[in-house]
This record gives sequence, C-alpha cells and structure tokens, in this order.
Amino acid sequence: MKKEKISICNLEFSIYRLFRENLSEDFDILPSPQTGNVIRPDLTISRGDARLAIVEVKPENVYQREKKAVEKDVTNLAIKEGFRFAIIASDEKTFRIKDRFSVKVMDYKPMALEVICDILDKVRDSHLVANIGYREGLFGWLDDMFPSISDDANRKYLSFKENNSKTKFLIDDETFFFQNEELEDELFDCLLRRFEKDEVCRYTSLSSLFRTIKSGEQSMCCIVGMNDKSECIYADSYIRATNDTGTLPTKILYDAGEENKYFIFSCMDVRKYDDLTMWRLYGDNTKGVNIRYGVDKSKLSKFKLYYIDYAESSGFQGHKSLNFIRELLNFKIGGRSFRLRRWNEWKHFFKPYEYRDELEIRLLYNRQNNPADEWILTGDYSIVCPLAKIDLDIFPLAIEEIKLGPNCPDMETNRLQLKLIIKELRGKLALKKKKDVVMISEIGTYR
Repeated sequence: MKKEKISICNLEFSIYRLFRENLSEDFDILPSPQTGNVIRPDLTISRGDARLAIVEVKPENVYQREKKAVEKDVTNLAIKEGFRFAIIASDEKTFRIKDRFSVKVMDYKPMALEVICDILDKVRDSHLVANIGYREGLFGWLDDMFPSISDDANRKYLSFKENNSKTKFLIDDETFFFQNEELEDELFDCLLRRFEKDEVCRYTSLSSLFRTIKSGEQSMCCIVGMNDKSECIYADSYIRATNDTGTLPTKILYDAGEENKYFIFSCMDVRKYDDLTMWRLYGDNTKGVNIRYGVDKSKLSKFKLYYIDYAESSGFQGHKSLNFIRELLNFKIGGRSFRLRRWNEWKHFFKPYEYRDELEIRLLYNRQNNPADEWILTGDYSIVCPLAKIDLDIFPLAIEEIKLGPNCPDMETNRLQLKLIIKELRGKLALKKKKDVVMISEIGTYR
C-alpha cells in the first residue's frame, strides 16, 4: 500500500492515526488537500475501488452549535464524492456515522470507533456485499420482462446487459441495488424514448416569453408549482395500487422537499406547433405564443430530454411501463427487494392515458442539493415554489421561431416590437435563425 502524505492539523492527524491503527493495511486512508474554494473531506477511506467513507473533523462545540448544517454539509459531501458512509469526528472518542445506502431514513448515530471500523471491514465481506446471485437473478428476470414492453426497449436492454454483465450490487437489510447508481439512468433509457430529433415546440404566455427575452435566462419551474398535483403523485400512486378498481387503498402524498429538486420544461412534438386545442389549453387561451426550439444536444449533459410515456388505457392496470416498474420493485432475491435510488427523478416522465394527445416531450433538470435560484409565488395557482434560472447560452433549447397566438393582443404591434427587441438582444438570446423569427398563427378563423 502506498504511504499517505500527512498535512493535516493535530486533531485531524489524531483521527487519521486512530483509523490507521484500527483498520488493516488494505484500506487506503487519505487526507484531502484543500485547494482554492473547493470543499473536500478531511479524510477518505477506501478499499480497492470501493469508496467506503469520508471523515469530517468538527469539534463538539461547533457540531452542537450548527448541528443541522454540519450534518447536511457532510452528507452532501459524501454524495458528491461518491462514498457510502459519512462520519463526523468531534474528538478521539466521539464519532457519529450515517449510512447513505440504508433503505431507512437514518440520522447520524453516535458510535464507537471500534464498531465503525468493524462495519467498514465487514461491508466488503461476501455476506454483506451482494454476490453474483443478485446479478444473475436480476438479469434473468429482466431477460423475461423486456421483450413484453417493445422490440426497441428489448434491443436497448440487451446492449445494456452486455455492457454491464459484470456490474456489482450492494445490499442493506431489506433491499439490493446497483453499486453504480448511474446504471439506473441507463436502465430507464431502455424503458423510455430519449428525444433525438432536432426541434420541439412550447406553448406559453406572451409575458413569459418577454421575461425570457429581457433577462436572457430561461426559467424552469419546480414540479411542485404545477397546479395538477397528479404530476407529483401519478407514478407513485400507480405502482402502489394493488387492485383493479383504479383507486388506491390509501392517499399517496408527495415529499415537497424531495420534489423541489426537480425542474421541468414541458414541450411538444412540432406536429402540435399551430394546434387550436393546444393554443386553448396552454397558449393563454389563444392569446399567448408558441416557440419553436432547436435542440443543442451538446448542452444536454445536465438535463434529461425524453418523450412522456403515456398509459395505454385508464386506471391502475393500463400503463405497461409502470407495470414493469411495479413488478421490478417487488422482485425479490433472498428476501430482499430491488431498489431504484433515482426513481424520484425518473418518475416524472410518466403520465396518464388521458394526456396522450399532447405528445409531450419533457426537459428535466435536477439541481440536486444546490440552492434554488429564486423562490416565487406562482401567478396562476398561488403556489410557493423554487425556480431555476439558466442562461440562454447554456440552455439546450435555442429559440428558432416565435408564433403569436390567434388572439394575441395588438398582434401587429407586438410582432414588430418583438422583432426589434430580438434584434437588439440577439447575441444574448443565442438565437439560431438570423431573421423572420416572429410569425403569426395561421389559424385565422378563430380571431
């Protein structure tokens, strides 16, 4: 094992020495250099390619005074660095630990150093790390299930299986799950249709368009701010339903703290670009605008852009993809159920049968644990919710054309004024077209 370079303060060095004395030589225990404004853990503990724990040294007076903030920061740091356990050390005898992979919501627990080291040692033992049986069992089940979804889903799944045939799993008391959480993204990519065309459109109000042009920022609303609460609870409600009546045995609530991480930007297939029904529903009752966007795939790394997956019929039995998810989450090996740690993000791409005519394509942004750019009170629904603001030069959808609705107020005046402000701010707006950006709806009979 390589020899660690020690450049930490006395207390941190004492904590380092204690772990070094209580853990075997095959553990790497490393101090993290603090450079610039980058926040790093005081110590990291790994064994081979397994990132086991970060250790943060916080004197007891600091911990007690700022307990919630300290615990939140240390947990977020463990998430960011990809470690399972987060440990807070206040002195040579006072340690607190949190297991991020626990299926149960767990606060930091006081624990003796010897017990912590025993946990770190055992977490690599065969009876605590999921073995080949989990991999073969899950892939065997997926082999049977994916062909029933669609030929395209099965084709993508077979590629996923080939690329991840040696993937590792982890377990807790009740569940097993992919060691690499990003594999869940690949699994959902097999199930859903990624948007790979070049254009989408979006109906919105004239005032919303004006704010975007004026600020040079695209706002994305948190999903909690939407008036239709089924946006938050539909998929969860569906997979928890246990009867054929289309009703739930108990009311399903959403966790606003979790949902506040996710911001959506709802678009449509360009086949709906100048559609009277859509104008009425989403274009401010024909007084708004419809924006045609070009998709810049090079800017999608922090976003997910997928077609909405609609149910094939009404009720809690008619959604093929969610039936698959329901059975996947109920699938057990050795008494443990399979767990999806990113379900709360991906569940926002499923909607009921009744919305199928909208042909929605949804852009989703996960701010993770970063603070919101702004909190607002929504004008239409009076819901307090966070807002994400993204500069147009890094937003993956670039305005190509703006179409004014059939009943847009002062249509000719607004068309000319929009053309002038766009001409002045063109560089700020990252527009793709050079001219004739503002058009008028061709639905003349409704004016």
